[in-house]
Amino acid sequence: MSDSTDSSAPKIIVDSDWKEQVAKEKEMAAKQEAAAAEPGTAPSSPSTSANASGDGNAEPGDLPPPGLEHVVSVFFTQALMFLGQMPSDENSDQMPPVNKPMAKHVIDTLEVLDEKTKGNTTDDESKMLQNVLHALRMAYVNTR
Repeated sequence: MSDSTDSSAPKIIVDSDWKEQVAKEKEMAAKQEAAAAEPGTAPSSPSTSANASGDGNAEPGDLPPPGLEHVVSVFFTQALMFLGQMPSDENSDQMPPVNKPMAKHVIDTLEVLDEKTKGNTTDDESKMLQNVLHALRMAYVNTR
C-alpha cells in the first residue's frame, strides 16, 4: 500500500476549543448555584441530594459544593488525623495514634495534586493548597 491517503488510517482530531467548553461549563455551574441559592428552588444536581452516608436524608445545604477546595479539605483532615492532631470520631475526644507514613502519603498526594493543577486553579485555590501543604509539612516535622 503505497497510497499516502489511505482512508483506513486513523484521523487525529484535536479539540482546540476545550477551554471555551470549560468556561461554558463553569458558567452553567455558577447559574445552577445561583438558582439553588434562591429559596423554593430545587437543586438540579443529583450529587447534592444525598448525604455522605448515602442514606439520602440530607438537605441540599448540608453538603459542600464539589470543587478543589473540598478535595483539599478532605485530604487536610485525613492528614491531621494521621498526625494525631484531630479526633477520628466526632463523638470522642480521644486522639488516634500517629501514623506518619500515612500522613506523608497524604501530603505527597496533595503535592501531586498541586503539581498537576498548576495553571488551572484560581488564585484562592492555589493559595489554599499552598497554605495547607505548608501547615501539614510543619505538623509532620513537629510530630514525634
